[in-house]
This record gives sequence, C-alpha cells and structure tokens, in this order.
Amino acid sequence: MTLESVFPGLRRALVPFSVCLGLAACGAGPCKDRIFDEIPSPDGKYVAALMTRVCDEGHPVTIDGKESIFAKAVLMRTADADDYGDDPLAGAIHIVDGDWPLAIRWVDSKWFAISSDNPPDKLIRWSPSYIGLVIVYE
Repeated sequence: MTLESVFPGLRRALVPFSVCLGLAACGAGPCKDRIFDEIPSPDGKYVAALMTRVCDEGHPVTIDGKESIFAKAVLMRTADADDYGDDPLAGAIHIVDGDWPLAIRWVDSKWFAISSDNPPDKLIRWSPSYIGLVIVYE
C-alpha cells in the first residue's frame, strides 16, 4: 500500500505546494497587489499610497468580514519604514470594494485628504486618523 493508492492525486497536490514553498509570491495566493502613487508628506515624515488588490474570479479575499475580488485602498506608513508590511491591506486606512475612483492628497503635514465616489455599501474600512494625522474625506 502506498500513499498514492490511499490518497489519489496526492503527488499532484504536493508538487505545487512544494514549489510554492520556495517562492515568496505564493503567499499572495490568487490575488495580486499593486502599489502606486506614493506621495510623501510635506514634512517628509509619512508616505501615502494607493493600492489595488485583484483576485482571481472565484477566489475572493475577505477584508474585515467582507469578500472582494477587486479592492482599492489607501496605505500609510512612516517614511523610515521600508514598505507597507507583508499584507498591505492589514494596515490600510481606507478600503473600498470595486474599482471606484479614489484620489489622495496632503493638505499639509498634519492633514491628509481622501476623495472617493464609492457608494456607502462598498466602503470596507475608513479611518479618521493615523498616528497623529487627521484624515479628511472630500
């Protein structure tokens, strides 16, 4: 008796798994992240960015209890941080479900503005502040 006879298809399942262990990108699963429009704050202490997460059809990601195939987010980090972490959406200050127009801008070094036309039911997360910054919605 072999493992293959007890678990048919085990070898086909293990090969992609073992290949995936060697690839850092496999942790993202069926979703692809793209970070763009990084904008430093006027005083250079923070960096804000827009991000999209697009998942394969039939493999939605769950964000704050809501499933999404396509999510847009606003990310924020201190300027001395190298990146937004292993899962950028975990620390996102604003997330919408779908490809809605989303714009960001620094009002000054302490005020940050987000503009979006998404309907309220598509809003997954919003934050009024981030480490001493005030976030306003236009």
